[in-house]
Amino acid sequence: MVESDTDLITKIFKTLGTPTEDTWIGISNMISILMPKYPQKKIMIEGMEEEATQLLNQMLVLNPRERISAKEALQHAFFTAEYE
Repeated sequence: MVESDTDLITKIFKTLGTPTEDTWIGISNMISILMPKYPQKKIMIEGMEEEATQLLNQMLVLNPRERISAKEALQHAFFTAEYE
């Protein structure tokens, strides 16, 4: 359950890490509240194929300039890989 916008952004940062000026230039101007610093993380799901994990993590990049586009995502190896 999300109680506020601040609660939501805190949950996102806990999961993916708090963006920094190194990972998202200008982010300090966009975040008007003092947020705790959470380490950057990659999402890993047990049993998920490597291509799916790569695609998921590219889609969950916080900085929209660095996030994979829908067009690029559809061309990702995940959609052409053959699984046994």
